[in-house]
Amino acid sequence: MPLSGGISFFGRGLLTIHSIAQYFISGIVTASILCLPAGGVTLIYGVLRYPNFAVGELMTVGAYLTLLLAGLLPIPFVMVAFISMTLTGLITMGIDQTVFRRVRKGGILPPILLSVGLMLFLQNIVRFFWGNDFRQFDVPLIRPYQFFDFSIT
Repeated sequence: MPLSGGISFFGRGLLTIHSIAQYFISGIVTASILCLPAGGVTLIYGVLRYPNFAVGELMTVGAYLTLLLAGLLPIPFVMVAFISMTLTGLITMGIDQTVFRRVRKGGILPPILLSVGLMLFLQNIVRFFWGNDFRQFDVPLIRPYQFFDFSIT
């Protein structure tokens, strides 16, 4: 039993109340990021009654579109992000109106299969244009936010 008041966690060091709280806050931040595509799938299913599995790939297309526009346009990153969100929304609406609209009347299976096909298509389009390498935005590093004694990155 450690003497400093923490709990030994399978020999990996001390697990204190502060570290547990820090893990909890980091988990909340990560969960808030994952809520975006989950909310998108839920909304699409609630309205159209089929799950669109290409939501994550549409978000990826939007991210790479932001990366492309940030390198091409000499405007602030926030404006590039808003332009990319608008263009990604227009791309998504165009895909919905041209591709999904025709197969909705055929039951639930055709839109599901089409969304899986669209998912694979968009993955390969991104790979074709940007490759499989890691990409990152050219934004300055900022320090984590301090909330009481916790770091939020």
